[in-house]
Amino acid sequence: MKKKVLIGLTLCLLLTPLLAQPSNQITQALSKGDINTLSQFLGDEVALTINKESKELSKKDTTEELVAFFSKNKVISFEMKHQGDRNGSAYIMGELTTSNGAFRVNCFLKKSDKGLYIHRIRIEK
Repeated sequence: MKKKVLIGLTLCLLLTPLLAQPSNQITQALSKGDINTLSQFLGDEVALTINKESKELSKKDTTEELVAFFSKNKVISFEMKHQGDRNGSAYIMGELTTSNGAFRVNCFLKKSDKGLYIHRIRIEK
């Protein structure tokens, strides 16, 4: 029993840095409005919601929508409020302050053979 607990704890400790690295890079990209970096973490299909308008988009179309959003809303800062992971998925929640006000941002990530990728983004005022 102790051996199983020890193995479980060891796996958790080994996987946590792997999940933290993409989260940190995504957070930094959001704080700079850096779509090039952010797009590296997008999945092939992304559910994108901007101010209650939801779309299922390809990676390319999601990137274009985010470029349009960030060109209209110049980023001042991004403050991560919460992040977590569970069962091979992760999430980031924070507040994006822009030239047009503050937006709540939620990014949901899934794990694949290639690592974590964003499969859903919500940006709401």
